Amino acid sequence: MSGSIDVATLIDAQVDPRPDSLSGSLVCVSEGQLLICTLDKTAGPVPRRVHLPGSANRLIYSKYLNSLVVSYTLVELDTESDPIKRYSRPTIEFIDLNSQNPEVRNPGTSLKDLDTRQPWRPVGASGEKITCLLDWIPKRDGAEYHFIVIGTARKHQEEKGRIIFLQTQRDRTTGQIECVIKHVHKFEGAVHAIAPYGDFTLMVATGYDIVPLEPKFSEKRWVRSARYRLTSPAISISVHEPFLYLSTSRESLVVLKITDDKLVLHSHDRVKREGLSHFHVGGDAKLTLATSRGGTVSALSEIGVTANDKVMPAPLAEAHLPLSIMKLNPTYTASSSSSATVAYGTALDGTVYRLMTLTEKQWRLLRFLQNMCMRDPIISPFGSVRKRRWIPAEIEPSTTKPSSMHVNGDILHRLLNCGSDYLRQMLSIEYDSSGTSSEAASASTAMERLSELSVEIFGDSRDPVKDVMEWLRKILEITL
Repeated sequence: MSGSIDVATLIDAQVDPRPDSLSGSLVCVSEGQLLICTLDKTAGPVPRRVHLPGSANRLIYSKYLNSLVVSYTLVELDTESDPIKRYSRPTIEFIDLNSQNPEVRNPGTSLKDLDTRQPWRPVGASGEKITCLLDWIPKRDGAEYHFIVIGTARKHQEEKGRIIFLQTQRDRTTGQIECVIKHVHKFEGAVHAIAPYGDFTLMVATGYDIVPLEPKFSEKRWVRSARYRLTSPAISISVHEPFLYLSTSRESLVVLKITDDKLVLHSHDRVKREGLSHFHVGGDAKLTLATSRGGTVSALSEIGVTANDKVMPAPLAEAHLPLSIMKLNPTYTASSSSSATVAYGTALDGTVYRLMTLTEKQWRLLRFLQNMCMRDPIISPFGSVRKRRWIPAEIEPSTTKPSSMHVNGDILHRLLNCGSDYLRQMLSIEYDSSGTSSEAASASTAMERLSELSVEIFGDSRDPVKDVMEWLRKILEITL
């Protein structure tokens, strides 16, 4: 800050602050501006904006180059023709994370205007699209090789798809990244997704096929019959040897297994959905989170799948979101619970969803709170059910439907904003004895039920409401 500070003060930290409060903040006035800042013990992301001369569609991080690799589309206008022709061509660029002001060269109004002093970058054919990027480091005999693998789709060529192996290195003098095309492999169908398998193999989703692909210098050669034909194109691939997990455009989640150097069907979702992405959680439940168009997120398990029955059982849980999650990405930061798995999903409009798995005891407590919040006129003002007195069956967690196994974090966040005192007020309302035959249940209160559920997680406590709210604040915290 270049200006002088006129006055500054520190707001005392509260024991149980509201999330939107200024508790513990530093407040100062500088040249007519009121500035408020907070300090955190944990590191967090710093937003940065990098201008591109075209529309970006793919982005990956290369640990080998310590750089972002972004693909975007360049537009060229042929003003000499009548009518004026418009050409769109894909290219890639490397963005240095260590630079304070990373810049991407501007090609101008024509691709001919590219600055010859800048390192060469590959440019695709007109109408070609980059569909996937992969930072790949194959290994052989103790040696490592580095490639940026690019998958493309074309409409007007005989070969509809290409895999381009781009070899890169950083110039020691200028610090700029230089690249050269090492090899190009063409396919009859468009390339939709790629994933590494083993030390020297790529699994390529091209057209309706899954094809194993090795570099020319690989010693292993897969037989042509190793490819597997799907009934719809695979949109995304993940590998957990010896299994391949596929999100397909018509059959939701499909799992293939490598057996005797061949791809065979292991299991698939019982419901035909328009799959988008997935994240394999694994564990004892053999769990996989799968997203599909329409905003559905399904928790699918492979338990019960046999050689004769390859259909997965009904989803353990389902969430119906207002937006479709296009991509699921795992997080590598520690979560508030050692047993929880956290993934982040991105939607087409830029919305980011945070998904976390829960134990059964955690789910019962959070679903109990959500059921109460959905009947509160302050927390859920547009809810259809509002009662001053409830029967136990209305707020008791139910496992009758997969959708009831989903806990809405946005609703619980509104409860967190209201604070502990408001939760105590909600819990002080007694159950209505009508509609239940259990005298013990009708005589209990919501506070007593919350205490029972919290004991299963936190043990005995003098103030279960405080323990629940502190835990709620931890699990709803977004850490990237």
